[in-house]
Amino acid sequence: MKFLVPLARANEEHAVRLADAIAPLRLANRQIGELYATYKSSNADARELLMRNPMLVLEARAEISADGAAPVEKLLDDLHIVAAVARRAHTRLVRGAVDGAGEEAREAVRLACGSAHGEVERLKRRSDREVTHAGSDDAVSHPSTT
Repeated sequence: MKFLVPLARANEEHAVRLADAIAPLRLANRQIGELYATYKSSNADARELLMRNPMLVLEARAEISADGAAPVEKLLDDLHIVAAVARRAHTRLVRGAVDGAGEEAREAVRLACGSAHGEVERLKRRSDREVTHAGSDDAVSHPSTT
């Protein structure tokens, strides 16, 4: 019940539909909390699926748990790795990694750094779009290459 009250304040119709869908399932409070968390972080299509078939959503979440970390946790791990690699490369530059290197090697470093920068910029733009739209009804519901 404690999860349906804030939902009802935000969207009474969805709270009633979700309550009707989960009532016969006799879910544990933890499972209802999982549904509420999923609802809050989903777009309109995912919310509709959740209200129509809450067990499917719970089964999908259980599968994610069985596979290990949730996608957002994996993303955060990846971002920490990117930051760590950038720090390591910066330290190598500071310590003279290109000192004495020929023009070809220096050009390769310049190009590789530009490529890395471009990929991080692309990641940042996409992250800004995803984070800005998280939980809104017009959020992107599938991965894109941009």
